[in-house]
Amino acid sequence: MSRQPLRAVIFDYGHTLLDVRWDDGARERGERRLLAELGDPVGRGPFHAAVESELARAQSAAGEHAEVDYPRVAAAALRRLAVVPDPAALERGIRCEVLGSAEVRFPHPQAAGVLRELRRMGLRLAIVSNTPDPPPLVLELIEGDGLGELVDAILLSSALGLRKPAPAVYAAALEAVGAEPGETLFVGDRVEEDVRGPAAAGMRTCLATWYRSEERGAAEADFTAASPVAVVTLARHLCGGDEPHRPGLGAARGGR
Repeated sequence: MSRQPLRAVIFDYGHTLLDVRWDDGARERGERRLLAELGDPVGRGPFHAAVESELARAQSAAGEHAEVDYPRVAAAALRRLAVVPDPAALERGIRCEVLGSAEVRFPHPQAAGVLRELRRMGLRLAIVSNTPDPPPLVLELIEGDGLGELVDAILLSSALGLRKPAPAVYAAALEAVGAEPGETLFVGDRVEEDVRGPAAAGMRTCLATWYRSEERGAAEADFTAASPVAVVTLARHLCGGDEPHRPGLGAARGGR
């Protein structure tokens, strides 16, 4: 592993900087909001089934790591139900559906303070998130969470056209923070997207375990952190180019 001092920290978003408490009720309310903007042309049940079918078709057609376009999926689902949506009404409906998801979003109480402290240390910060939703709406949600203004860049798969762990996503993130891979720490909750992908790009990795924990592959992460504030402790050590051996932080595992 490179011993270059840390210059940048890149965070995953969902289940890392915030909890997303999604359930069937929230999904249903969102789809009903979308349909209401269209004048309720079909029932929610048929629409939901059509969306699921079109989403699976779009994901299969997109290929590995390609992001699907949710507005196109919703439009195709409506056409399957013999509804040709007015584009403006569909845009309003998707806006109502996506922005309504604020009800299931809960930023971690330490998140804002952690980002501020990392910025105070002079580190460049970015958020990289997988989402099929329109980028302007997702950015609006992140701003509403109070975290958007605390980072230097936000990269969304729906804007890039690719999802983590596509190598191009990490290359774009590194370019956005202006740092070399060995100067960058990637923090996230998923092994494939937030550990293996960044590690293959040459970054150091920290598996975030405060919301969820993956057992398989967890040992591949260079570090683990049980709370966001532990990332600050880790960053302080890495800024000096050393490796931490402190309570609450996973020690470096192996070398890259």
